[in-house]
Amino acid sequence: MSAEADAPKPMKPLAAAETAVRRFLLMVGFGFMAFVAGSILGASLQNRLVPRLEGAGPFLGIVTFFLVQGLWVMIVLPAFSHIAARFLELKPWSTAVIGAGTGMLFQLALQYVSVGAEGIAGAPTQQALRLLGIGTGIVLTAIAVKRGRELARVAEERAKVEAEKKKHQYDEFVKQAEALADRREQVPIAAAAPVDPAGVEAPGAPAPTPEPAPTGLPPKP
Repeated sequence: MSAEADAPKPMKPLAAAETAVRRFLLMVGFGFMAFVAGSILGASLQNRLVPRLEGAGPFLGIVTFFLVQGLWVMIVLPAFSHIAARFLELKPWSTAVIGAGTGMLFQLALQYVSVGAEGIAGAPTQQALRLLGIGTGIVLTAIAVKRGRELARVAEERAKVEAEKKKHQYDEFVKQAEALADRREQVPIAAAAPVDPAGVEAPGAPAPTPEPAPTGLPPKP
């Protein structure tokens, strides 16, 4: 078989476009789910930390805001992407950028609804921290996807090795069975022992009367 026949056939334009759209929607879904889950976890964490950090200073407040607001993109999104990369063929940077961009758009939309454009522009420090968190999350997500793909390839290689091992064992079993069958065919069959025709009674012939054993006494008159 030629190498051209072994090479994978190129996808049709319509199928390639459909695959690209599905991947894009999947990445958008990752970003949306990460933002929702991260927002819930961040709100719960903020409710617990804020009362304990009152009077701790502005620096610690900035760090807390950075961690809480960036929880969805620095922890949740990389975790989702890593798990998905174990089973799906994902591109690291595309997944990271599209997922983080989707979550950022939802975050800005909610902030615009709550405080308006003036509120967004009036907090440059918070916006800079959000952008810093998103940039960090993009890098972490890309690394998580790469790590997930590496683990998936290792698992595939192990599965191939196990399959080859089982195939080799099966081939050895078949060879041993064939060799045993060949040895049985090569063993000569022993000829039947000759039968003495004098010692064979004719069918239907009366059985011979046994002679009485001598007793040693004279016969009666």
